[in-house]
Amino acid sequence: MKILAIETSGKACGAAVLEDGRLICEIYLNDSFTHSKKLMPMVEQCLMNAGCGIEEIDVFAVTTGPGSFTGLRIGICAVKGMAQAYNKPVCGISSLETLAKAAGAKNVMALIDARNDNAYAAYFEDGKCICEKAAHIDELLQEFPLAEETLFLGDGAEVLREKIREKFPNAAFGGAMFAYPRAGVTAQIAYEKAMKNELTSLYELEANYMRPSQAERMKNGI
Repeated sequence: MKILAIETSGKACGAAVLEDGRLICEIYLNDSFTHSKKLMPMVEQCLMNAGCGIEEIDVFAVTTGPGSFTGLRIGICAVKGMAQAYNKPVCGISSLETLAKAAGAKNVMALIDARNDNAYAAYFEDGKCICEKAAHIDELLQEFPLAEETLFLGDGAEVLREKIREKFPNAAFGGAMFAYPRAGVTAQIAYEKAMKNELTSLYELEANYMRPSQAERMKNGI
C-alpha cells in the first residue's frame, strides 16, 4: 500500500510517500506560508524521489486541523482533487495527533499557537487523546489532567513556554524539532487507519477548525 500525505496546517509545509508502513520519502519546508506555491511542486518531487507515479498511490492523507485556516483549505482541496482524479480513498488526520505521535512520549500535550496566549490543545496518554480544546493557556493548564512528566510540544508550547513553566517549573519541551506537524508522521497514522479500514471518501473530508475564524469572531463580537 502506497500513501501520499501532505501537511499544510501550520507555517511548515510537507509531503511524504509511505509504502507498507515504511517511509520512502519526505520533503519538509519551513518558509512561512507559501503553501499555495510550494505544495504541488513538493508533491511532484516527493513522488519522483520515491520512484512512483501519482496513479500508484492507494490513499491520499492530509492533516485536517486545527491550524491555519488558509493552510488547511489548501491541503484539503489538494487531496480532494487528487483523490477524485484517481478515484482513491482519503484519510484526514488531526494535526495535534500528528504532533503528539512524532514525540513517542507517554504523556504529551500538543499545543498549536492561536495567538494572544490562546492555543489549540490536546492531551495524549499512551497515544490516546484524553481531551482537546481551543482556549487560553491558563484555562487549558487548569482543566487538562496533566501528569507531572508531560512533554509539551508544538509551536504553541514554544510561544507559551513561560506561562507553562509558571505552573509546571520542571516541564519538558519538544523544542524546534517538534514545532510543526510532519507529513511523514501523518502518512504513518494514515497507514495505521487504513489497516483498520478507517478511510473515508473525499466527500466526507472536512477541516477541523476547533473555533470560528478571526473574521467570524469579529463579526459576531466574540
